[in-house]
Amino acid sequence: MRRPLLALAAAFGVGCLLTDAEGAPAEAALLLLLGGSLIALALRASGQWAAVGLGAAAVSLGSASALVAGLHFHRGDLRQGVVEWDGRPVALRGVVRGDAALQHDRLRFTLAVEQVRARSRTLSVRDLVRIDVGGEFPLPRLTDGERVSVWVVLRALDWTDGRRDGSVARGYCKSARLLRREGEEPGPRRSTARVRAFLRSRLQQALPPGPERGLVLAMVLGDRSEIDEVTDERFRASGTYHVLALSGAQVALVAGLIAGALRFLSVAPATEALVTSGVVWFYAALVGGDVPIVRAALMTSAVLAGRVFDLAGEAANMLGLAAFLLLLSRPAHVWDVGFELSFGATLGIVVLVPCLSRGLPRLPFRAEIAIAASLAAQVVLAPILAAQFHRLAPAALVLNLLAVPLSAAVLLLGLATLLLCPPLRLVADLTWAAAFALRRAGDLGPLTPWLDVRVAAPTLAVVAVHVAALVQLGRGHRGKGLALLVVSHAGLLLGPSPVAGDGRLHMDVLDVGQGDSILLRSPSGRSILIDAGGSHDPHYDVGERRVAPVLWNLGVRRIDALALTHGHPDHVGGAPFVLHAFDVAEVWEGPAAPRDAGWRRLDHSLTQARVGRRSLSRGHRVAWDTVVLEVLGPRPRRPAWRVRNEDSLVLAASLGEVTFLLPGDVQEGAEDALEVPRSIVLKVPHHGSRSSSRPRLVERAAPRVAVVSVGGRNPFGHPASSVLARYAAAGCVLLRTDRDGQVSVATDGTSVWVRTSTEANERRIR
Repeated sequence: MRRPLLALAAAFGVGCLLTDAEGAPAEAALLLLLGGSLIALALRASGQWAAVGLGAAAVSLGSASALVAGLHFHRGDLRQGVVEWDGRPVALRGVVRGDAALQHDRLRFTLAVEQVRARSRTLSVRDLVRIDVGGEFPLPRLTDGERVSVWVVLRALDWTDGRRDGSVARGYCKSARLLRREGEEPGPRRSTARVRAFLRSRLQQALPPGPERGLVLAMVLGDRSEIDEVTDERFRASGTYHVLALSGAQVALVAGLIAGALRFLSVAPATEALVTSGVVWFYAALVGGDVPIVRAALMTSAVLAGRVFDLAGEAANMLGLAAFLLLLSRPAHVWDVGFELSFGATLGIVVLVPCLSRGLPRLPFRAEIAIAASLAAQVVLAPILAAQFHRLAPAALVLNLLAVPLSAAVLLLGLATLLLCPPLRLVADLTWAAAFALRRAGDLGPLTPWLDVRVAAPTLAVVAVHVAALVQLGRGHRGKGLALLVVSHAGLLLGPSPVAGDGRLHMDVLDVGQGDSILLRSPSGRSILIDAGGSHDPHYDVGERRVAPVLWNLGVRRIDALALTHGHPDHVGGAPFVLHAFDVAEVWEGPAAPRDAGWRRLDHSLTQARVGRRSLSRGHRVAWDTVVLEVLGPRPRRPAWRVRNEDSLVLAASLGEVTFLLPGDVQEGAEDALEVPRSIVLKVPHHGSRSSSRPRLVERAAPRVAVVSVGGRNPFGHPASSVLARYAAAGCVLLRTDRDGQVSVATDGTSVWVRTSTEANERRIR
């Protein structure tokens, strides 16, 4: 086999991907036993059978490793305790991991918890928790290795979220007064934190505040605390976002500088390898030790060791060795987008550049190699970008030719600034100029809308064609490979075929956490979106992460109306992105509230989108295909002084004998004032709060199906147990997005079918 280590890492990664993280310990033991048996058989075989046996063993061991990691995650003492404590504050003691970040008036850090005090009990644990500290009290600057105690309210993370960094829970501390420093953890982590803080201070003194200084800090120290949202989004849109994160390029530059200096001094090869590896690993620790940096450090050490012992090592094999070691240490890396992008881009450059550059005319500064490298990285990453970010960046093919050398210049000049400033002020000025040029290169992407292409997640067929294209290019068959790439990219751009109307009215209650978003699809396939979810996390756009992917994957391109029931963030937070990414014919909204800050932000977004707006109130009726949409509330009124749940748009969608009732967040008196029709399907108002779903509403609607849109373990206690009991007594099927995921209901006007994201098939309930 030409690249055995790469094949071994790929097989191990496939095993990690295929594993259900909630299996039983016996399954892990069986997989380990199977892996060991396959290795034994492979050692007795020869030729292709040996390779097949080792590959199967790697898949089995990868599955076992991922299963063990999942078991540790789900069965930890801290995660089990979160359920028991039920939203009550607990005291955590532990060590800060990584430097804390100040973002949007919040302090964010990861705490390696050692002790928990709850309900007069003290537990010793070993788990990671992500913590946010809010409030108006001045927020401290915490750095890696500091010991702290903090009072928080904990919420358990699911495996999909927690596996990213190993955290089992998220904690919120309402004031920095409840956080106390308790000393430092001695050791290398604390030493590197002090060095990092000193270097950060030098750069901040040498460079003026602004996005350019933020870029330098990100390039040199991996500190992205000064990267503003505008700069971040422009680099994403232009396809040059990777330069904002430290990667193998920075490690290669550092290693090259050190190795070059040592060779100039005629140092022995063994000493050169040891010193260069030591500096590279110190730099990796200094900048935070993210996956791309560790991968590059592993490859650098392997290459240097190979030279010392005169062992030839192909770059792709070294890449496979690095991937295997990282996955062995933490199988969850296989789901980390940073891991995927880092190894994908590097593998593309290593394997595909020879084929893509063959026959190209020689250009000054060997620019043809840079062009081939940019193309190689982009074609490998295309399905990953589509799956993870739902975007393609065609401008990146050109912009990376500017961004990559400029990022190298920023790194080198930034290092020079650390060494030579303040005496040589010119170096700092050159560093700022290089960062400015890099920022302007990133600004080129959004100049024309077609450079930021939004797409659905790729289908298995598209991925299969894309992989076949990469295999052909890797074998040197450029013609076949490029032809298949054209086919796969056409599939990425076109996405799934629009879901044609099947003569039924469909209602999809999207899983957007603690918020609301409902998609109505008419019998002919037209779409209306009611609300777009929202999040209190300014870095998490529910419209982009949750709502838009569902619409893209259903083939929705045009939305007849975006109905915003009321201006609360959990209902309208995702609206700006939906308006940007889709063709929205008009927006329906309830009463204006010009004095309300949230409503003003929404009004500004709607004005910028230049979309038609229509204010609805009780009595409005809309004929939509064969569906009748009736507005049951609110009553016509003058602009309110604030946004209220009572002013929510209440809609009834009827097809034949079946009515879907969608009451937004109405509660108490507003519910009692509604003239509610008999409704087979009811979206439970206000996430099932105690102040909603009053007996009169439930009795008059008499639903057969009730759907609660709610976030798991939310701090509001939704849905209330009394409300759940009320629907249970009414004899209806109760579904919840926090447990059942997305809920889909369909009717032909007589019968009703239901399916959740955990079910493979629809079930008829009427």
